[in-house]
Amino acid sequence: MMMRSNKFFTSFLILAVFAFSLACGRITFSPENTNSAPIATTPKLTDVESEIRDMETADFKFIYVIKRKDGGEFDKADRDFLRENRTPEINRFSATDDKKAFVIGSNYMFRPDHWQNLQKRFVIEDFSKPLEVITVEANGNTNTNVNK
Repeated sequence: MMMRSNKFFTSFLILAVFAFSLACGRITFSPENTNSAPIATTPKLTDVESEIRDMETADFKFIYVIKRKDGGEFDKADRDFLRENRTPEINRFSATDDKKAFVIGSNYMFRPDHWQNLQKRFVIEDFSKPLEVITVEANGNTNTNVNK
C-alpha cells in the first residue's frame, strides 16, 4: 500500500511541475498577455534644444540663442565680439558642440546698446519667459514684511 502511495505522489508531483512550467512559460513569454504600456521613446534633442531645456530647468528669465547670419561656425572674431557686447551679469554662456550657436541664460536683460550691436551682426532667437511672468516674479520677490 505504501509503495502505491509513493508512486501516486511521485506521478502527481511530476505532472504538477510539468503543468506549472507550461503555464508559467505561456504567461511569461506570450506578448498578448503583457499588461505593460508600450515604452515611449523621446526624440533626440539637438545641441541647441538641449541647452535651451537646461537653461529653462535652471529657471533663467532670459534665454537667447545667437547664430551667425550665414549659419556658419563662430570664429575668433565672432566670439570676441560676443564677449565685448554681452551684459556682464549673464549667468550662463555656452557654445553648442557644432560651434554654430551660443545659448545664453540670464536673469538680467541685455543693455540696449549691446543688444543693438549683437542684432546688427547675428541672428538672435528669444526663448525668454513672457514679460508678464518676469514682472510677476519680480513683484513676488519684494519684501512685504511691515513692522507695526
